[in-house]
Amino acid sequence: MLSKLSIVTALSITLLFFAGCTQSTLNTNWGDSFEASKAGQIANPGASDNLDPVVGLDGQMAERTMESYRQGPDGQKKSATYNLRLGGIEGIGAK
Repeated sequence: MLSKLSIVTALSITLLFFAGCTQSTLNTNWGDSFEASKAGQIANPGASDNLDPVVGLDGQMAERTMESYRQGPDGQKKSATYNLRLGGIEGIGAK
């Protein structure tokens, strides 16, 4: 009985030892999903090759455009209002 138990134990330990030496596919595929997502989001992969200055909208026109964008369709600047509810307290930070 003891010899069968010893053989089974030795065989189990040997099997576990060799199972730990197998190759993992995790290392071979590491980062593939990230690289595929990043490549799918790049509109122009050769954009860094073109070092010419950007031509188009000048600074003053860009400033006016951004200012009108920030003001919105009403033409008035909107301040950010945050309403938080903490327990029974309402309207913290609201104007």
